[in-house]
Amino acid sequence: MIRGLFSSDFLAAMVIFIAALLIVGPMWNSLNAQVFNLEENRQIHQTALQISDFLLRTSGSPYGWNTTNFESIGISDELRVINATKAKYFFQLMASNYSDSKYMLGAGPYDMAAQILDSNGDPIIYAGTTFSTSAIPANASEISNVQRVAILKISESQRQFVNLRIQVWRN
Repeated sequence: MIRGLFSSDFLAAMVIFIAALLIVGPMWNSLNAQVFNLEENRQIHQTALQISDFLLRTSGSPYGWNTTNFESIGISDELRVINATKAKYFFQLMASNYSDSKYMLGAGPYDMAAQILDSNGDPIIYAGTTFSTSAIPANASEISNVQRVAILKISESQRQFVNLRIQVWRN
């Protein structure tokens, strides 16, 4: 019985099986890594979209929130119309309390940056506050950029088209 177990056919089959495993194993690991990276990129992009959507569709809570009295952050009083005062408060909060602000917006484990840019691509400056947060660090990976067109309401008579840019990444 044992003698037939180690026949030449059996040894040839084992060699073929082991060779197939050695070829398919690394390919399988590579495929799994690619799928994981694609899913991670999709999740980061989805997070950036949700943050931009949340900022442009909500007014925050309470309605007249400021840097000392807020439950949630939103910068629009009308759909896609940014309230300049709330935007100023948002950028002040991002500068003074980055961690809590990004978690309130749903960035979770990712880092984020935000900008409101004029038609020339320059950050808006309103009441001494630059509508831009820190830049993406050099060691950032899996970066997603979302840019949405909106209207910045500076006063009842003064409005301008702007771009809200949200960047989300992993360190």
